[in-house]
Amino acid sequence: MSEFRIINEIPSETARAVAYLRAIGNLEENSAFACQDSFAQFFLNDQERLALKKMQFDAVKRYWISNHSLPGAYEYLVARTKLFDSVLLAAIDDGIEQVVVLGAGYDSRALRFGQDSKAPVFYELDALQTQQRKQEALKTTGSNYERLPHFLPIDFNRQNTREVLLLSNFDRNKRTLFLWEGVSMYLDADAVRDLLTELQNLCKKPALCIFDYVYAEALSGEKDYYGAKESLAFVRSQGEPYTFGINNGLIREFLTQLGFDLVEHYDDEKLVGHFLSDQFGNILGRPHGFFAVALARTKPEGCV
Repeated sequence: MSEFRIINEIPSETARAVAYLRAIGNLEENSAFACQDSFAQFFLNDQERLALKKMQFDAVKRYWISNHSLPGAYEYLVARTKLFDSVLLAAIDDGIEQVVVLGAGYDSRALRFGQDSKAPVFYELDALQTQQRKQEALKTTGSNYERLPHFLPIDFNRQNTREVLLLSNFDRNKRTLFLWEGVSMYLDADAVRDLLTELQNLCKKPALCIFDYVYAEALSGEKDYYGAKESLAFVRSQGEPYTFGINNGLIREFLTQLGFDLVEHYDDEKLVGHFLSDQFGNILGRPHGFFAVALARTKPEGCV
């Protein structure tokens, strides 16, 4: 039985760990560092919720996490959350009509940004067991949400994303943003290429897709990036190892081969400059160095 089969039979533990770090980030006293996600706490287990209630988060605790457990992981997750939020908000301001969250885990953006009557429609695709746990957790928040996302179960290694979406009320003619956060590294190369090819051919209008990935050199051990050894060991221990990466510096070529235009690219230094520095340019944290984020645009046939 493969790791991917196991992930689809039980709720993802790494997704819950990510939610825990987002919940901590929401407690940060320094607004220049904090990420705003008050919903993340609802997806935690009892022990984590208790720890969160007792926590007054400050730079000392952050330093301990960064230097004694998973160096740079917390900082990266905070920066990534802020980056994906900013891309989503810009797209909403620009009139985006649909948001598809691929491998949603315990993403809360449909709750944070999708409740207004003029907000885009959200679709969340992920393993059935993770979605079921998420929906159960939402019942504990004590709130009634008028606009929940459309939950669409999928096994990314075995099912066609295009077909899953088209079996729902997803509209190919509407302007769409795809959020693919913390997923590509868990798939195999064919699954990543197939999914991006499906997205390229899915929408009849140019669509945006933002996703993060790891450097292939970190997976092979060819280069020792900051925080890589510890993070790779952690995901292996959870039964969810990283299996896919793109060589550092080759993201534009990779996307061009699949019919995408690279709009923006964020490596660790750019993440620091945009999301982990204060107004005076002081660096507030260092993310691990083997992750990067790409914002790309599809080029449907007939569109320039």
